[in-house]
Amino acid sequence: MRIIVVGGAGTIGKAAVETLSDRHEVVVVGRRSGTVHVDIGSPDSVRAMYHQVGSFDALVCAAGDAYLGPFDSMSEAEFVFGIESELLSQIRLVLLGRSLISNGALSPRCRVTSSTIRSRWGPAYRSQTAGSTASSAPPPSASTTPSGSTP
Repeated sequence: MRIIVVGGAGTIGKAAVETLSDRHEVVVVGRRSGTVHVDIGSPDSVRAMYHQVGSFDALVCAAGDAYLGPFDSMSEAEFVFGIESELLSQIRLVLLGRSLISNGALSPRCRVTSSTIRSRWGPAYRSQTAGSTASSAPPPSASTTPSGSTP
């Protein structure tokens, strides 16, 4: 199978490329890295990517930006930014690429999923704030699951 991995140089994308490349032809696509470049927020850029890549059997998207701060202080603009970058950009990839899906693909159906944004105190935040004065421990008021463990 010929598989496009958008965001293939990122943390999750690298894992997808590594897992898939043993058995499939993988085309690594990224904003500034990979064999093909794309701005998933731009329909023209997505069309140009598909023109360069051509026919494919599957698409993996591990790209997009989102607000990574505390949920309690997230603004509507920050929320909309995440929806536009994560959700709408992934739907754009599917809509603009559906005509290029190979006839031999197992299914014409597409599944769009997204990652979970960790709280401000998750590992992603700690790695971004390493060496800063920001606390890496959750505040005493952090929500817990019914079992009493933190989510």
